[in-house]
Amino acid sequence: MVAFDIITHDGRHFFRTYDKFNKDTVLNYLKKLKKCFGKIVIVMDRAPQHTAKIVTKWFDENKDCVKVLWLPLGTPEIAGIELFWGKSKKHVSVSEYYESFLKMYHAL
Repeated sequence: MVAFDIITHDGRHFFRTYDKFNKDTVLNYLKKLKKCFGKIVIVMDRAPQHTAKIVTKWFDENKDCVKVLWLPLGTPEIAGIELFWGKSKKHVSVSEYYESFLKMYHAL
């Protein structure tokens, strides 16, 4: 399972889970994000799923309302979600199985 989440400038979240982390789920999430918020600025790392041709083509086709700020290579410490993953690996997921991301989230 993979989780996508954004935090808006006013503190709202846009959270979705998918069974797989691939270019198709990234694209699906981005389309839903755009539909919900319209104009967006998104900060992304350079995972292969984020930089796949189908995703970058979508960015090009939607550059009037979607701005992508790419994190520098090799800097996971500045990606906010990495803090959550670090906590979950260290404190939650090593000792117990959670059938959903939400249950794991509440265990933190």
